[in-house]
Amino acid sequence: MSKILNDKDLKREDKQVLSAIICALSSSKDRINYFVIFASSALALLAGIYFDFIK
Repeated sequence: MSKILNDKDLKREDKQVLSAIICALSSSKDRINYFVIFASSALALLAGIYFDFIK
């Protein structure tokens, strides 16, 4: 972290570590996004079934 804040040159290892961290974060965001879409779709489906068949 200090290398980034002090504008020091990053070594190849440092770049690989940063790349791995960024990929992990984007994967986590993708999973959350997929879950939100899945949950929203499930709620819309349940609401549609309720209003079409039950009410």
